[in-house]
Amino acid sequence: MNWKWVSGIVVAGVAVVMLGRLGLDTEQESLVMECQRDLAALPDFLLENDTGATDHLQQKGRKHFTHAMTQARAAADRVSTRSECDKVLNRYLQAYRGTHLWLMALHDGGPSWEESWQAQTTSTPTIEPLTKDTLLLTLPGFAHAQGEALAALMTEKETTLSAYPNWIIDIRNNGGGTDSSFQPLLPYLLSDELYLPGIELLSSSNTLDGYGAMCARFMDDLASCQRMVEPRIAALAQTPHGQYTTAGEDSMRTFRVPAAASQPQRVAVLIDQGCGSSCESFALMARQGFAVKLLGRPTIGALDYSNMVPWILPSEQRELFYASSRRMALPEYSVDIAGVAPDIYLPKPQDPEQEIEQVRRWLEGGSLQPVMADAD
Repeated sequence: MNWKWVSGIVVAGVAVVMLGRLGLDTEQESLVMECQRDLAALPDFLLENDTGATDHLQQKGRKHFTHAMTQARAAADRVSTRSECDKVLNRYLQAYRGTHLWLMALHDGGPSWEESWQAQTTSTPTIEPLTKDTLLLTLPGFAHAQGEALAALMTEKETTLSAYPNWIIDIRNNGGGTDSSFQPLLPYLLSDELYLPGIELLSSSNTLDGYGAMCARFMDDLASCQRMVEPRIAALAQTPHGQYTTAGEDSMRTFRVPAAASQPQRVAVLIDQGCGSSCESFALMARQGFAVKLLGRPTIGALDYSNMVPWILPSEQRELFYASSRRMALPEYSVDIAGVAPDIYLPKPQDPEQEIEQVRRWLEGGSLQPVMADAD
C-alpha cells in the first residue's frame, strides 16, 4: 500500500508555508523548516519499516492519518524550539499507536534515549516477607541491570523463597525491558512447559542495520543478546525488503521450563496499566502456571509490535524508535487493543499498599474485600 499521497501533501504544504515566512526571523524559519522536513519523512518510512504501520492504516483508514498530518503540519509551522518540534512529532506518532513508537532528542534541550532509560531503571527488585506464610516480590522493571539484580537477589534469598507457600509478585508500574530479565523466576511459577506465539520481522535495510548495532549499543555486547539477534540478522539479510520473515520461528513455540525444586503453592501477580512490554510478556507467561492468578487492572497494551530499532531523522536532531517485529498471534489475539486482562479485577486502590494487604489476606484464606471495608 502506497502512502505517497500523504508525503506529497506534506511536501506541497511545506513549499507553500515557506513562501509565507517573510515575517519570521531566520532562526525560527530554520527550525520550522527542519521540523516540517522531519515530519514529512515519517509516513513513508513507517510504512516501509514499522511492523504496525500497515495494520494501523487498514484499521483506522486514510482519513484518520490525513487529519493527523494536517494538525501536525499546522503545529510544526508554529514551533520556535527543537523541543517544541519533538512534542509535535511525538503527538503525530500517537495517531499510529500510543506505545512502542516514539522520538528521542539528539539535541540539547531534550532527554536522550540513554538518559530516559536510565531514569526508568534506577529502582531495584526487592523480596520482603509479609507474614510467616506470604512473601512479597516487587519488580519495578525488567531492564538488563534489573534482571541481573533479580538473579543475584534470588540466589541470595533461595532459602527464604522456598520457605513461603504464598507469593505476591508486584509488577504494577513495571515499564518492561527485556524478557531475559525475568527468566530466573519462571521455574518457580511453571511446570515443565511454556507455550507462546512467535514473532515475525519486516525486512528493511534500516532494520538490518539496527539489529547489527543493537547489542553493542543497548546490551553491552552480551553473549545472550548476540545469540538472539544473529539468526534474525541472517534471516533479514536473506529476505527481500518489504517482506516478513519468521527467522526460523514457528507461529507457536514450546519451551521446556523445568520446575524449581520448591515452588510456592499460591502466587498472586499484581498488574495495572503501568505494566507494559516485557512486563506484559511476564504476565502472559506467569499465568500459564497452575498456581498463578493475575489480579488488578488490565495492562497498558504494548506487546503486539515490539523489538525497537532506531532511525535518525533527516535533521539529525532526533531519533525515531519503531517496532521491528509483530506477534504471530495477530489478528486473532491482540494485546495492544485492551492489554492483558487480570483473572480477578480489582478496582484501583487509593493506597497501593492496601491492595497488597488485600491480596495477602486472600492468599491466606481470607476475603478479597478492600482492606478498609474489613471490620477486623
